[in-house]
Amino acid sequence: MRVEWRDEPAPAVLFVGGAYFDQVLYVAEYPKEDDKLRALDVAKRPGGNSMNSAVVLSQLLDPTTAADGGRCGILTAVGGRSSDVQDVLVATARAHGISWYPVPHAAHFHPTAWILTSRATASRTIINHNTLPQLTAAEMLACIAAARPRVRWIHFEGRTNTGDLREAMAAVAEGKGKGKGKGDMTTSLELERPNREGLDALIALADVVFVSNEFARFHGRDGDVPVAQVEQVADPKGMEMADADADLVRRSVAWVARWMVPRMRAGATAFLTLGSHGAIAVHAGRAYHAPVRRGITPVDTIGAGDSFNAGAIAGLLRGLSVPDALRFAVTVAGVKVARDGFEGIGEAVKE
Repeated sequence: MRVEWRDEPAPAVLFVGGAYFDQVLYVAEYPKEDDKLRALDVAKRPGGNSMNSAVVLSQLLDPTTAADGGRCGILTAVGGRSSDVQDVLVATARAHGISWYPVPHAAHFHPTAWILTSRATASRTIINHNTLPQLTAAEMLACIAAARPRVRWIHFEGRTNTGDLREAMAAVAEGKGKGKGKGDMTTSLELERPNREGLDALIALADVVFVSNEFARFHGRDGDVPVAQVEQVADPKGMEMADADADLVRRSVAWVARWMVPRMRAGATAFLTLGSHGAIAVHAGRAYHAPVRRGITPVDTIGAGDSFNAGAIAGLLRGLSVPDALRFAVTVAGVKVARDGFEGIGEAVKE
């Protein structure tokens, strides 16, 4: 493993996961099979869950303010056969003050996602190609050691390298990967893709778990009986839900209580995103729901969940309560959905 991390400023938040090239085709509506149509627009930009979250979080945190936690960093595998890694990914990281921790693989092309975005529905259909080896536990722990002078939060993206993730997360939990006291660093885990074996074994190793709607659905959420009470934390003007929305929220809380909580460590927090129905959080035996604000016109849903995760991390780093961090995260995701790409989200949230 060739490491070139010595000159990287130590981040306060380290993302461990993927950074992709996103090739986005904007179309009027999703094509039928064997159709031929002209794209309205095309964009090539950085992508991948961890990269997206780092770009958004870098806009929400003030690196000069200790309470905000400072800058972000990302540890990711990099394909050495793709010449535009420097121009697209590294340039974006530098522009946002993101510390760049690459693990190069000279024989591989860098991962690319081809994304069809429908202007009619704001849906996105993603086809990706990735032959890169996944990060190893040794690589993760080496990066954590390099970042540890300041790192306060480590976010692990739940990918297919579950054995290595478990080893690295367990080492962090035991204090081996950070060289400090056990309670001074928060670890979070992202559960997005449900068909990755061994992800459930990682849940007990995280302080905060971010769960996708797809993951919950795959693991039986829609068969749960709705719970009776869910505390809503949004402004009263934004609290009204249709019966179907209320049913989904309560089924989601029931699923977290049944499937997630027994797997979580004591005192941990679970966030579950629900798309246009907002998101829920469960912490210390209480459940909260924050709906999406009215009046948002979806433009680009790519990375909405990544933006939510960034918002929740920012809120919790600032000392917000779980329900307030939930509400802030839903706001950040709503701002993202209303625009193309990720630039300008920080300023829009302040407005």
